[in-house]
Amino acid sequence: MLFRSPYPLDPPRDESLHHFLFRPVADAGSCDPSSSNRVDEPLLYPTPADNTSRPGAKPISLRQVRELSYDFAAGLQATASARGAKRWGRGDVLAVYASNQHDYLAGVLGALVTGASVALCNPSYKPDELSHQLRMVGARAILTTAASYDNACTAAEGATRDGKEDLQGLAQPPEIFVFEESHDSSWAKVIEAGKQQGGSARKELEQVRVSPSDDTAILCFSSGTSGKPKAVRLSHASLVANIIQATFLLLDRVNPPLFGQSVWYDDKPMSDGILTVQSVGRKISAAADAISDLLPGRKAKDSDGVGARPASGEFHLDLLPLFHCYGLLMGFVALHTATPRVVLPRFQLDVFLSAVQQHKVTFCFVVPPILLALAKSSEVDKYDVSSLKRVASGAASLSAELEAAVQKRLGIRSTDGYGMSEMSPIISMQNLKDLEIAPRTVGVLAPGTEAKVVDINGNELGPDEEGELWLRGPQMMQGYLRNDEANRSAFVPSIDDPERFLRTGDVVRIDKRGYIRITDRLKDVIKYHGFQVSPSELEDLLFHEERVADCAVTGIADPKDSSELPWAFVVLTDHDRLHGEQADEAERDEARRALMDSVNAKVSANYKKLRGVTLLDKLPKSDSGKILKRELKAFAVGPAKQQQQR
Repeated sequence: MLFRSPYPLDPPRDESLHHFLFRPVADAGSCDPSSSNRVDEPLLYPTPADNTSRPGAKPISLRQVRELSYDFAAGLQATASARGAKRWGRGDVLAVYASNQHDYLAGVLGALVTGASVALCNPSYKPDELSHQLRMVGARAILTTAASYDNACTAAEGATRDGKEDLQGLAQPPEIFVFEESHDSSWAKVIEAGKQQGGSARKELEQVRVSPSDDTAILCFSSGTSGKPKAVRLSHASLVANIIQATFLLLDRVNPPLFGQSVWYDDKPMSDGILTVQSVGRKISAAADAISDLLPGRKAKDSDGVGARPASGEFHLDLLPLFHCYGLLMGFVALHTATPRVVLPRFQLDVFLSAVQQHKVTFCFVVPPILLALAKSSEVDKYDVSSLKRVASGAASLSAELEAAVQKRLGIRSTDGYGMSEMSPIISMQNLKDLEIAPRTVGVLAPGTEAKVVDINGNELGPDEEGELWLRGPQMMQGYLRNDEANRSAFVPSIDDPERFLRTGDVVRIDKRGYIRITDRLKDVIKYHGFQVSPSELEDLLFHEERVADCAVTGIADPKDSSELPWAFVVLTDHDRLHGEQADEAERDEARRALMDSVNAKVSANYKKLRGVTLLDKLPKSDSGKILKRELKAFAVGPAKQQQQR
């Protein structure tokens, strides 16, 4: 059975990402009349001066982002010509290896203006890891920060040597630019060189054309939670589509789009559910409007009154890592809607709280560890965070208990969402009405997205039946770079089929209304003596335990056979005392035993019971907040094995 989004979408297919985002500046007539002045208002605010290596940085508007992008592009061409090198264009790659910067997007878009692609690299990666990525994408240059400069230099040299997996070394080390203006290799010098080229260089760049559906704009790396990261190829067209999809789903949390309101955002579905979608016209009747009221709410219908705030009153905090597809896409949405935001390089609770207080932040995207701090840290009481009424969680599953704790303490409503890098990444997002009528779901499919739910034999399932989720839509990736095996596994029937679906590896249920409930990762399901055990079911039970601050459940190899043992890794609320030098091992053993007994008492089937508990100071997580389950298994050794119960 084919599930369709209740929202139609016909995204532009012939417009590059940078032209789409800069359209309101380049063509003022395309702007909605009430929005034209917003292109010059401060939009991207830098990190507070006492927490940054760029204390002189100032907020920049959308017009200034465009100016920076084109000057950087012109500078890349000028410096290349000065060295007698070929000009930048299709096939070239700029690797951005940097923490969040307020002008990060200008660097990305500047490379795209030349016709090149951009690879997003995790700044926490060590030189050998970065070298591998540079070889894989064929990087021509690196844009980094002063803090990561030495690692970038080492990685650039290492990338010239042949690597594993048949990746040949680069012909020469990538050139390195640095965001900080005071650095000897600052990109400011490239930007200045671009400015000196004058109007002719700008006109030449404006004539550069890409094939939006065929040319790769962004290369992002999958999280690698269950294996080695793969390079995901995202086209200009897929990213433009996902910007529109995400904006539609966020209409109650962002300023009005600068353009396209009547084309993509005013229509509502003439449907009473996802299974009976009909065509939609530009004008809808009162009856259709009434039907739409039963579906996810819009700004005017928000139950907490946030929707009553004037659209121009939104101010966001950008904390998601921009090297991650999720963070990058949300940055693009900010440009498309001129929704101002302060950009932080990483999560530090005091800096986060201070920024919320100073800027009267209304909304931010977070990951569960941040919500955990908001729910439990005493530091929160030192700041006025009353302006923050909404947050959206992503990257890792959001527990009902954590959501309730944040709302009870601060009055903040937390919505969940679902995405993956391979879908640019937004697939669905909750809004406030979803919390009321479909709790514990991640919303409905984004506009223009289709899905199947499939069992282990490839049979299509219907509403409320559990199976693997297959997806397709205008935001779907082109495929993995240099990885034929992964592409064969990912696409059904094949990567070359225009009607192909992407296998997500996620186990879900979709109800008759189209609401998606994620139950597990296919790779995470534990095989215990022929039975399948759901880690998320056990994790939900653990989160109900008062002493549990964070947890994860995975399968540990049984030394007696080829089976897996359901094993919990837990961070306790009083972990400092239990992990200190004076920690009492007997007390730790008792804590493990008590947790296991409590959870197992609530599990009906014997095969679902926990066979062990390991207490940790913290869980290993990616920078986007996902738990790295592959790294947990190394901790289930020694004394922990004594916790096995058969």
